[in-house]
Amino acid sequence: MISEKWVKEMIKKVVFPCFMPGGLASRVSLQFGRSEAFTMVTLKDEEISEVEVLQNFTSPPKGGAGVRAVKTIISLNPTDLILYKIGPNAFDSINKTEIKIYGLEVGESLNIKQALDQFNKGNINILEKANAIPHPP
Repeated sequence: MISEKWVKEMIKKVVFPCFMPGGLASRVSLQFGRSEAFTMVTLKDEEISEVEVLQNFTSPPKGGAGVRAVKTIISLNPTDLILYKIGPNAFDSINKTEIKIYGLEVGESLNIKQALDQFNKGNINILEKANAIPHPP
């Protein structure tokens, strides 16, 4: 019998905050909560099996966008989140789940496919703490 843990390790759902229209060619957004969209890529044995785009409707003009975006991310049930920056409230909320948060180096300006390739090669580090300051309310 195949263990559930083994199956989960073979299938990953990786979410990226991105610019519209989303998808593999879209650039990863520098902002998490205020990104235009989220692209989720399902990987089976490190091969892309599905790409979904969800527009981010949680981006208000004032503070709290990150925490609201967390609810969207959690509803997607991903295994991993890859981004440039995330504030402390959003980081703490996601960190309470099983979702692993990976941080891209600011200045790289990668599209999702490029970031995914780096992820599959093990070249993106897990974030240990938030790396953005919160926006004022």
